[in-house]
Amino acid sequence: MLRGNFGDRGLLYVCLILASMCGLMIVGVGAYKSYSAQVEKEKAELIDSDNIGKLAPNISALVEVITEDVSREQSFVVFETGTVVMIMEPCEDPEAEARRALENSAKNPIFQISKVGNDYALRFDGPVFSRIGGRAVQNAHESILNQWENFLNDTEKEIIKQKSEEPDFLTKVGLVTRSFMLRDSKDQKIVKILKARPASAEAGS
Repeated sequence: MLRGNFGDRGLLYVCLILASMCGLMIVGVGAYKSYSAQVEKEKAELIDSDNIGKLAPNISALVEVITEDVSREQSFVVFETGTVVMIMEPCEDPEAEARRALENSAKNPIFQISKVGNDYALRFDGPVFSRIGGRAVQNAHESILNQWENFLNDTEKEIIKQKSEEPDFLTKVGLVTRSFMLRDSKDQKIVKILKARPASAEAGS
């Protein structure tokens, strides 16, 4: 099922850097295995071709933004291609919890996307999100326009066919960059953990 794709606006979840932003939602209810079988080979090639691969978030810049939201109640786990999972504390094993949340998001790969300043914020199912640089999107503009259909699952293709209308560019950006979340869910390589601050650290800040 596809929603909020052709001009219908939805409210972006109130969460961290995405708070109070209006976004679009695209819902792919096709099975994740079906999506992977159909797209995985093309995605592996496309994600490293042209400027698509350069859309992956800059980890250092992403960590800098997330650090501002670390508190005693929440930690953040960052994966290799920029997918972030928020972990509510206390949590005995943040890494395991983050991997479970990422797997669940990949099984139901819905997303909301919104402009945040010059960047693009993606919010996936559960406490999973990412942020894509505006300059990277600008540089990959032509590649996104030419390749976005390769990142659709069967359900999404059918809905677009029935509507006889393409999604807008913002949604196309989300479709292409959703592939980074799916890659992270498969590889599960954690590159950074931002642990919750102790209460004393918060009091002194």
